[in-house]
Amino acid sequence: MKTKLFSNNNNVKEKLNTWFSLYDYFDNNKNPINMTSKVKELKDKIRAIASGEADITSPEEFAFAAGQLVSYLLDRSVASEKDYSMLEPYLQKAKSGQLQDAIAHTITIYKHDIKVTKGKFENLASNVLADGSNVEMKPLLKFFLAGCFSTCVIYEKKETNE
Repeated sequence: MKTKLFSNNNNVKEKLNTWFSLYDYFDNNKNPINMTSKVKELKDKIRAIASGEADITSPEEFAFAAGQLVSYLLDRSVASEKDYSMLEPYLQKAKSGQLQDAIAHTITIYKHDIKVTKGKFENLASNVLADGSNVEMKPLLKFFLAGCFSTCVIYEKKETNE
C-alpha cells in the first residue's frame, strides 16, 4: 500500500542513518559533530519550537526546522509520483533567506490543504520564516536533509495526562 506521506521513504532514511552512523569513523577535524546524537537533540528542540515553548537559536536548528517544514509542505502535494527531486528548489538555495522565500512560496501553493489550527505548523513556520540570520546553507545541508527525512513533529499527537 502506497502512503501519501513524503516523510515515509525508508530507503533514503536508511542511507542517511548509515551515513550518520559512519560519520565518526572518518577524519573530520573541521566538523567533529556526532550526527547520531545531534538528530535526537535537534528533534527535541524542534518539538519545543513547534509547541511554542522555544525559539530557533542556531543555524543548525534553523536548517533542521526548515527541513521539517519542507517535508510537511511536500506532503501536501497531490503529485502521483512523489520523489526526492521535489527537494531540488530548496537544495539550490545558497542563503537561508532564499530558502525562506522558497518555503513561503510553497506555502502559498499548498495553502488550501493546510488547516488553520494556530498550532505546530504555525509555530514552526513563523520561527523558520522570521529567522533573520541569512546564513550560508551549504554547510547546513546535512541538517536540512536530516530534518526532511526525520519523522515530522507537526504530525505528532499532543500527549494528555488525565
